[in-house]
Amino acid sequence: MKTKSDPIRIGLALCSILCASFAASSANAQSLPAASRPRISLDEYLRQVESQNEGFQRAARAEEAFELRSQEWQLLTSPYFFGQAQTGSDRKETSSPSLMGNETRTQAFALGVGQRTNFGLDAKLSYNFANTEIKGADPSLMANPSFATTGPVAELTYSLWKNGFGREVRSNQEAQEASVLAQKYGEQFTQTQLRAQAEAAYWRLSVARESVTATRESLERAERSRDFMSRQARLELSDRAELLQSEAAVAARKMQSQQALDEEASAARAFNTIRGIESNEVPERLSVINDDLIRSLNLPTRDQARADVRVAEQQARAAKASSRSAGESSKPAVDLFLNAGLNGRDPATATAISESLSTDHPNYAVGLKVNIPLQQGIAARAREGYEIQAESSDLAYRRKAYETEREWTDLNQRLGESRKRLDLARKLEEAQKAKLEAERSRLRRGRTTTYTVIQFEEDFANAQLNRLRIEAEILGIYSQLKTFGGLK
Repeated sequence: MKTKSDPIRIGLALCSILCASFAASSANAQSLPAASRPRISLDEYLRQVESQNEGFQRAARAEEAFELRSQEWQLLTSPYFFGQAQTGSDRKETSSPSLMGNETRTQAFALGVGQRTNFGLDAKLSYNFANTEIKGADPSLMANPSFATTGPVAELTYSLWKNGFGREVRSNQEAQEASVLAQKYGEQFTQTQLRAQAEAAYWRLSVARESVTATRESLERAERSRDFMSRQARLELSDRAELLQSEAAVAARKMQSQQALDEEASAARAFNTIRGIESNEVPERLSVINDDLIRSLNLPTRDQARADVRVAEQQARAAKASSRSAGESSKPAVDLFLNAGLNGRDPATATAISESLSTDHPNYAVGLKVNIPLQQGIAARAREGYEIQAESSDLAYRRKAYETEREWTDLNQRLGESRKRLDLARKLEEAQKAKLEAERSRLRRGRTTTYTVIQFEEDFANAQLNRLRIEAEILGIYSQLKTFGGLK
């Protein structure tokens, strides 16, 4: 059969369980005295993240790689060296074997330089050498069956329609440059985001530790009130119900303290995860969030567009350039060309080379080459598709720039509003503390009820936690503002 004391025994048993759990958690969390812990500042923590976080290191190395490739587009028009060497034998049947022989053997090579310009001209300058030997010819008809042929050769090709004035080459250069820059800025933004995440993790742990301290102090106040009511009950100076209210208040504070400890443990794991440490505990002390810290937060300046906006800008630029290049590639090719050279031919190689350096035996050819795709309808639709794709990328860039501007404005407004709320929260916390102390004094004189004191205690605890939440909100907003290219 149940008695009236059953609820009391159950309540006391629950309090004992919560107390044991809280004591064990507190012992683990406070294995080192706070004063003896090494201190780690935000800047030191960020340096640890940069040196120990593999994701940050990957992004930094990738940025370095794209920086090294930032001039790669110039290779499309850089001078180049070329060469060719070959040997051959031709035994095809000839119409006059006595004059043309029955086999022609050749050894030839060519060395030269060339360059494709960004104004539509392709140029090559080379020196060619060929040694020819004709076997089987009648010596009376061919006095010199073995001879050398040498001479410099210049080849010029100028685009008149497709790639006219170098439009396709310049577009390819711009597309390649913009693509590399977009990837570089993307890696920069990844690093910026990781820094912001690390900063948020730092302040989250700092706030969590302050919350643990605040809830522990609240618990200690509730326990002192419970002990006072317990003495009053033993002396029959107060009702048993007020003692039960105090016991319930202690249980509620223990639950609140346990939640704060759980949040601290979660924040510590996140803190260590970002800096690449496999541990659930953070032995270092962190910067304390106080009025001086909040007031020292100067508004970050914006030196340039944020990295993700620059990514969108370069992507739009690359899309436009690719569109122009694709449009050029589908046009008919009409090229003006000129081939000119000097020649020397003699059985003696030295004589042949000497002759090739004179203008006694020049040759040249001037002409026009045309290559027109027959499916012009498909080409026209493809060009239109590329143009629409470029417009789409440009719209994405403009939207990104607009959203970023709005985000900057919104964060600035939220920062100002949060600072105002923090001032009010501090005043409210001071008022709630004064109210609680006055009510506790009245309780000791028997002029109020335990329930009222418990309510005031709850109001003060909520005011403390509200102030901490607003401080965390301000620091979070500030971390986001720093991603806009201002303070590091």
